[in-house]
Amino acid sequence: MAEAYANLHSFHDSGEPTDVHHGRPQVTFRKRRENENAAEVGHTQDADNANATDAIEIIVYFPDNTGVQVKVKDGQNIEAGELFEVVKEVMGFPDVAREVFSLWLVSDLLELQLRPNHVPFKLVCYWEELLEKYTTAPEEHIQRDEPVILFKRNVFCPRASDKTLNSTELLRYLYSEAKKNILVGRYPLGQEECDSQAGIQAVITKKEKKEEFSEDSTFGTAPFFKSRLNDFLPPHFCRRHWIYKTRENPERRLAEKYNTASKDCRSLSLNELYLRYLELCHKQPYYGSAFFRGQAEHPTKGILSKYLSTKDDPVYVAINIDGVFIIDMDDFALLIGFYYENLSWRFVEVSQNANNPNPNCLPCLFLQFPSEDRPNETKLLQIFSREAVLMDNLIEACVILKRSSGVTKTPGQCQTIHGKGNLAETFSRLALMTFGADGKRISSTVRCPKQTPSTAGAAV
Repeated sequence: MAEAYANLHSFHDSGEPTDVHHGRPQVTFRKRRENENAAEVGHTQDADNANATDAIEIIVYFPDNTGVQVKVKDGQNIEAGELFEVVKEVMGFPDVAREVFSLWLVSDLLELQLRPNHVPFKLVCYWEELLEKYTTAPEEHIQRDEPVILFKRNVFCPRASDKTLNSTELLRYLYSEAKKNILVGRYPLGQEECDSQAGIQAVITKKEKKEEFSEDSTFGTAPFFKSRLNDFLPPHFCRRHWIYKTRENPERRLAEKYNTASKDCRSLSLNELYLRYLELCHKQPYYGSAFFRGQAEHPTKGILSKYLSTKDDPVYVAINIDGVFIIDMDDFALLIGFYYENLSWRFVEVSQNANNPNPNCLPCLFLQFPSEDRPNETKLLQIFSREAVLMDNLIEACVILKRSSGVTKTPGQCQTIHGKGNLAETFSRLALMTFGADGKRISSTVRCPKQTPSTAGAAV
C-alpha cells in the first residue's frame, strides 16, 4: 500500500497526453442487414465515390432512436473522424457539432468514445477480445453482444457548450441522452427532481408529436401516465401505493407536474424546452460523464469484521471534464465525488501468479482525497474494475486538457461531493483508508485479509 500511496497522480502533476479510448455499456457498428426494419433510419445517403464494389453501408444511430444510413467507399478502413464528417454533411449539422458530439461504439457490455483516427470496422472485428479484456461478462453474453455506432455527446466537451447550440436536432440529441441517463439511473436525481423533469418531458412529447396526441383527451392525466410510467420515471420511483397514500402514486404526481410545466412552459419553443430540461441536468456534477462499471468494497463492522466477507457494492464510476463521481448502482444514489483539484489517483494492474492464474482478480483504481474535517489527513478509496485502465486514461486526458486550457479551479465548490446525508454517513458506506501527513496509515475500514475473488490480487 505504501507504494500505491506514494505514486498517486494528481491534478498538479506534469505530464504528456495519453491516447484515450474508454469504455462502458449500451449499443454498435455493423453492415445493414437485408431484413432490418428501416422505419427509424430517417436518412439514406451515398458518400462521394461510394458506388465502387468495396463500398459498404453503415448505419450511425442517434440518441433519439433514429439513425442515418450512409454508403461509403472503403468503409472497412474509414476512420471515425472521416465518418463523423460524412454524417455531419449528410445531416446538415453546424460546425459546432464537432465540439459537442463524437462517435461512440456502444453495446450492452461496453462503450467506447472513438478517437478521430480509430477505425470502427476494425474495432468491431476485435469486439470479443475487447469484452474479454474490459468486462466480466460470461462467454455466452460476449458472443451475443453486438455494438453499434452512436452519435452522442463528447465527454471532453464543457457543459456550457450545450447552450451555444441552435440546431433543434442537436438539442434533441442532448435532451434524449440526458433523459435516458435519468431513466436508467445513471443520473441519480431525487424523486421531486425526476417528477419535475418528467413534467417537462411530457410537454416536449406533446409538442413533438402533435398529430399523435392532438385528439387524445387523456394526455397528461393520471390514467395516461399510469400505462407509461417507465417512459417518464426510473423504476425505483414507479412504485405505487395500493391502500394508503394513493395521492402519492407516481401517475398522480406526474399529472400534477405536467399541469405545472404546461403553465410555466406555455410560451417556450421546442428548442427552449430542450434547454429547460437540460437546465437541471447541467447542475449535476456528473453531467456529460462517461460511465464505467466497477465495484467498491462495503465495510464490515464489529468484532468479526476482519473475518466476515460481504459482497462488494456495484458502482458506476462517472468521469467527465470536471471530476470523478461514484454512483451506487443498487440504490441509485451518488456516493461521493471529487473534482480533479482535490484528487490524486493511481491505476494498479493485477499481478498474476504464472503457475496459478486467477481470472477473478480485478485491476483497481485508487482515489485519494483530502479529509474535510482534518486538513492533515487524506483518505483512499479503491475501485475494482476491468475498466480501471480506461478510467485511468480518461482521468489523465481530462486533467491534461483542463490544465492546458488554463483552468485551475472548477467553477463553484471544490470540496468533496457527497450524496444525501452528512459526510460521515457517506464514509460509513465506503471502505476507506486514512493516512496522516507523513504517509502512515492511521485507520482503515477495509477488510483484512482480503479473501473475496473480486479483491484478490490487488493487495493493499
